[in-house]
Amino acid sequence: MLKDLIVEEIRATRLKIEAECDGDFAKIFARAMKIQEQYKDQVVSDPVAWAKEHPPSAIPLPTI
Repeated sequence: MLKDLIVEEIRATRLKIEAECDGDFAKIFARAMKIQEQYKDQVVSDPVAWAKEHPPSAIPLPTI
């Protein structure tokens, strides 16, 4: 089986957060809500509406 480094990093991070919150789901949820509030300006809650406001031609593509 192939090793997926991204999946491994996500799982390691999840275990770290669980340990920091003593495995308490309420603490994990509260932490997630706090982070979501902190970055609320960067969260896309309605991807369809966002796509309508940002047509592909309006998004600059990186040049190589």
